[in-house]
Amino acid sequence: MLNIVFVCTGNRCRSPMAEAFVRLSGLQLPVEVSSVGLLDVGRLGPPRELLEVLGSFGVDLASHRARPLAGVDLSGADLVIGFEHAHIAAAVVEGNARHETVFLFKEIVRLLETVDTVESEDPVERARLALKSAAEQRESVGFVGKEDMADPFGGSRRVYTDSATQARDLSRRLLLGLFGRSRPGGPTPSSYPAEQTGLASPQAGRSHSGRKPDR
Repeated sequence: MLNIVFVCTGNRCRSPMAEAFVRLSGLQLPVEVSSVGLLDVGRLGPPRELLEVLGSFGVDLASHRARPLAGVDLSGADLVIGFEHAHIAAAVVEGNARHETVFLFKEIVRLLETVDTVESEDPVERARLALKSAAEQRESVGFVGKEDMADPFGGSRRVYTDSATQARDLSRRLLLGLFGRSRPGGPTPSSYPAEQTGLASPQAGRSHSGRKPDR
């Protein structure tokens, strides 16, 4: 299985939303996905506005509870995805993630779409080789700005809808970049089911910060 972990600030909006979309689109793929936040905000769930918006996408995150990065070991993850540079820095420094596995969401999608297609009968091996190529491409190209994904917390319904649409589209492109359009009969990134689907289970949190959570 390919292990993907999303990291945002409070694990209430961006990372659980991306986790949900990847899980939905990767139902037939050998992928495990989870999410954490830099801050410990307790057992808070997603904002009501986000839950309502995600319902229109067929996603039910009502049972999701924030989980902090503290105490989580990311060294074994195949791919760690953040939404701001602070997220990916913390993943390496606090979570022990390997540098070559850590990317911004927009960054990894862009890189996967520019590297040569990797051929392998094993979909997990293909995905790992694609990630290796993406990391090598990043080293050669260097930093590309303006690839953060804004936090929708506290915004209007339109802001939440735009954020969810972006997360959905990036999730589809991510899985296509990792697994490709599989040979006939094999797994391939799927469309989302029309019915509402529950995706997250309650997770316990531990308090370690007094900083104001911005999700």
